Amino acid sequence: MPMGLQLLSRCRDRLATVINWEPIDFEYLHHVCHQELQFLRAAASYMEIPECVVGALQNLLEITETCLSNSRVTPILLDQKVRAIKVKMPDAGYRLVKGSLQAMGYRFTWRRVKESLQCVDGAGIISRMVQLSCIARRTYSVPGPLSLVHIDTNHKLIRYSIVVFGGIDGFSRKIMYLNAAGNNKAETALRFFTDGCYQFLVRGDQGVENLDIARLMFTVRGTGRGSFIAGKSVHNQRMERLWRDVWSAVTSKYYTLLHNLEEEGFIDLSDAIHLFCLGYVFIPRLQADLQSFVQTWNCHPLSTKGNLTPDQLWRIGMLQVPVPEPELTEVWS
Repeated sequence: MPMGLQLLSRCRDRLATVINWEPIDFEYLHHVCHQELQFLRAAASYMEIPECVVGALQNLLEITETCLSNSRVTPILLDQKVRAIKVKMPDAGYRLVKGSLQAMGYRFTWRRVKESLQCVDGAGIISRMVQLSCIARRTYSVPGPLSLVHIDTNHKLIRYSIVVFGGIDGFSRKIMYLNAAGNNKAETALRFFTDGCYQFLVRGDQGVENLDIARLMFTVRGTGRGSFIAGKSVHNQRMERLWRDVWSAVTSKYYTLLHNLEEEGFIDLSDAIHLFCLGYVFIPRLQADLQSFVQTWNCHPLSTKGNLTPDQLWRIGMLQVPVPEPELTEVWS
């Protein structure tokens, strides 16, 4: 056996031995990763060592460093972080909380996240369990990322002249864009759409705000090939599922606040100046909360996909089914 293969086989056996221990000793795993990485880098000067092996070992070393740092986070500090997440997203469950922690750079076990959430929001967990309901859906299947992008607009805050525009990748469930605006115009939808993603096929509803997007897709991709699939909003299952979580985590608190201001007579919706001030004050704050939600969502584990996150599914899918970006520069200009 060539010397290079012997070194790789030795490295694999050492790592397999440590990883198979229960529970995993992360300090020793970190020591082994560091030792093997230094050894392979030195050996690469004299023999051919695949760069992907060195890169994978470097990634494993970084993961063990993260796990070691997180293991030193006390339960009290973890509870404080979970409590801060619940202030922003009062109805967030285990998965969104874990995703939010992961977006902040913390990787905790399910057990620690569940114990902390039960301590911080025990009553909320019971309340959400009571409200759970199952909806029968058709089996969803697309070949890879960007095979089908779902778009929609959410009008929960339309009474206050605030509209939320969103787009989500059908394969990975990665949020491509999520933006708030003070109007429901087609040019606004098109701007968010072109800024947020490249796409080959698009699924949207039949609203006039999607007219410019449909025209763009037919121009770039052509007609007669499903470049823009129009249908009822309630059948756009990827977006309908997303809007449910956006409402629970973000927009519901804005609706409650604005509704209370209206009920108490602080705002007059018939006054254009009041509506302008509402948009000026609340749209930037809503946009910041939406971006925080996007980071949380794209890092939260999906139970139906082996607890892989949308970001992970996106990367895996792009490696398996790479999609070239269409040349849209001339059309957009």
